[in-house]
Amino acid sequence: MRTLVVLPLAAALLAPAPVLAAPASAGAPVPTAPAVRGGPTLTLEQAVATALAHQPQVARARAELAGTRAAVRQAQGALGPQLSIATSYQLGPARQNVNQVGVPVTNLGTYAAGLNADQLLWDFGQGSRRAQASASQAEASAHGVAGTEQDVVLQVRTAYFAAQASEALLGVARDTVANRQRHEGRVRSLVEVGSRAPIELAQATRDLARARLDLLNAESALQLARAQLAQAMGRPPAAGFRLAPASMPPVAGEGQP
Repeated sequence: MRTLVVLPLAAALLAPAPVLAAPASAGAPVPTAPAVRGGPTLTLEQAVATALAHQPQVARARAELAGTRAAVRQAQGALGPQLSIATSYQLGPARQNVNQVGVPVTNLGTYAAGLNADQLLWDFGQGSRRAQASASQAEASAHGVAGTEQDVVLQVRTAYFAAQASEALLGVARDTVANRQRHEGRVRSLVEVGSRAPIELAQATRDLARARLDLLNAESALQLARAQLAQAMGRPPAAGFRLAPASMPPVAGEGQP
């Protein structure tokens, strides 16, 4: 009577799961992501240095700082002496002349050159105030560059540790699939010899399918984390590298009461 009750229930569970009909599922290889297991190692310091060198936000802030510093030099230069040189050439009709020694000379035009020097003596303080304003703008731009660099470093560190966590979760998902495969193989063997009910094989196969789905999700999450790290560094996404273990030192005074 116990067999008559179990077998219909087992058949109902086995019907929508064709994977049960594959005895070799217990020995199927676990999918692996080659980008995690091999390739060059990327350290946190390298990621931060790459971001500071290639991140467009940092480049824009530094370009703005260079522009404000050039404006400071221009404003300060207006207070000093100004020297200008002007030259001109006027093309005229060709005329044949004879110089003092009797050699014919062809006159094609007229040259002119001039040198001008200026010095600002007094402009009611307008020039000095413009120079001070430019210097203040340059100082603000310098603080803006420092703030942008700190924001970029924070983004890189956050993305780096997130990618590390995704790699660890991927390893856990691989181990889970391997364990579920071994368990499903043992249950299949016991069911074939009649020591276990077929419903236990259905449950083991279901758990294996869930573990494989979790593995696919973990691989997708890792690829997304790597893309976010590459974006934070200002570089195109690249596969084939591993993340080196990294940890942040404690903040000064963190352990004090």
